[in-house]
Amino acid sequence: MISRDVYLNPILKNAPRLLGLLNRNVSSSSYGSFDREFWHYNTVDFSCARKQEAVLTLTLLYLIKHEKNRYYQSSEILDYIRAALMFWARIQNANGSFNEWYPNENSFVVTSFSTYAVSESMLLIRDKLPANECQKVIEALLKAGDWLVSRNETRVMNQQTGAAIALLNLYLLAGNTKYRDSARDKISLLIQRQSDEGWFIEYGGPDIGYLSLAIDYLCKYYTKTEDAQVKEIIDRSLGFIKYFIQPNLIAGGEYTSRNTEYLIPHGFEIFSKLNENAQFIASVIRKTLVTTNSFPDLFDDRYLTYVGYTWLQAFLDANPKLSETVDKKINEHFEKPFRKHFKESGLLVVNDERKHLVVNMKKGGSFRLFDKKSGRAYSDSGILVYSENKWFTSGWLADFQGDVGDDSITVSGNMWEVPDKTLTPLSNVLLRLFQMTFGRSSFISLWIKERLRDLLITKTKPSGMRYNRAMHFNGDSGELLRIRDSVQAVKSSISSFSIFAKDTYIYVPSSRYYVDMKGSRLQKEYRDPVSSVEVEWIINRESKIDFHVNK
Repeated sequence: MISRDVYLNPILKNAPRLLGLLNRNVSSSSYGSFDREFWHYNTVDFSCARKQEAVLTLTLLYLIKHEKNRYYQSSEILDYIRAALMFWARIQNANGSFNEWYPNENSFVVTSFSTYAVSESMLLIRDKLPANECQKVIEALLKAGDWLVSRNETRVMNQQTGAAIALLNLYLLAGNTKYRDSARDKISLLIQRQSDEGWFIEYGGPDIGYLSLAIDYLCKYYTKTEDAQVKEIIDRSLGFIKYFIQPNLIAGGEYTSRNTEYLIPHGFEIFSKLNENAQFIASVIRKTLVTTNSFPDLFDDRYLTYVGYTWLQAFLDANPKLSETVDKKINEHFEKPFRKHFKESGLLVVNDERKHLVVNMKKGGSFRLFDKKSGRAYSDSGILVYSENKWFTSGWLADFQGDVGDDSITVSGNMWEVPDKTLTPLSNVLLRLFQMTFGRSSFISLWIKERLRDLLITKTKPSGMRYNRAMHFNGDSGELLRIRDSVQAVKSSISSFSIFAKDTYIYVPSSRYYVDMKGSRLQKEYRDPVSSVEVEWIINRESKIDFHVNK
């Protein structure tokens, strides 16, 4: 039996860490800030508004009556909730938006997500607040709502779902129908932009962690509206996301657009009462919470403040019928053989009695493989080469040429330069100067944000080098996967060749957590650079890997 307490326990364990991030000094001008880098270390010059989402975690801890919860109806916690709400209102930009990464950012995501967390707290606890404080927070919420009404986010659609539930909450708080209507408009855009395969775009393709976040917000929205169209969106998303959990219960990874490996739990528990796929995924999350080091424990301080409350919401809305059937739901899923080819996203999933394999053809054949007999997982981010003082990868989300057969895949394309950008003192000073002058203009600030997203997240360039990967996955009984990789350069410039790495090349804040062990990569160095490399490698059953480098 795995009861709903598995959701409560990790948050109770991490509550002291969360409270340590909060400025609890009433004499401080930043009393109520959850940004310890700002108020304690003094390493940043503004407080990240997204960290104030932790106020909802405190609110739920204050309200949850449980023998293990020493924070229940604590006057100390209530004081901290009040302080965090008031601090959030004080750091709002004049136009109603908020900042996450730098001053005058005017961020859609932080305005949406923090407005949801604060408005949800207000819906739950406003009768505990002094009238003047309640009025100030609601005024800030409505100002944020007015900013969100006329804006949409289309490059990373999970943010659109957060805006929809935030605006719905403002309607529930204030009764103004313009917020309800705007929430519906954002849902309409989500309906238009959802892939027929069930996913939303996240910088060019589907991502499992961010899709789970979108599902989470949409399930919250459905709970409050029972909107049939929203249910259809959720059902399609659940029908897609279920295929990207492996038998070791790890979801996502390097083959997705943003490389995340977590599942946000609340939405799956809500919909487990309505949808069999949600029952399976909620069972997976419960199982990971008792058997492995898992999220939210694996999150750093920043993301604990961002999403910790969803585990408490999952506790409150948990499906009691799942407690006795967790293992049954998981086993039923993986015991059934299936093969799914999602052509639009370039993803292929194969599950049989020997293995579970996920490949993304749009990321150069990046894959995750799980050996069911040995219980070992294998990860590969694509081919990596070093040429003329730069790294290049096949594992970049891009166009490709390829084919899917009954038991094989071939994919080829250009190698892409690996971006490796860090903030320098000079660039930091220049960005601050720009934001404190020209960046005070909302139009200019939003323009520069889009340029920074291009520069730091999506922008790189193809090289003249070409790769080819051929994969065979239904070989003899001793083989799980046979791969032939090759890279061809215009001239003799390749000085290093690497495969079988678990690397992340795109910048994503909520990725690169240490989730699972990985095997040692194959890396071949060349004293005299070569123009081509060809490698054949075989992943055999029972943890044996053979590499054959032809050049």
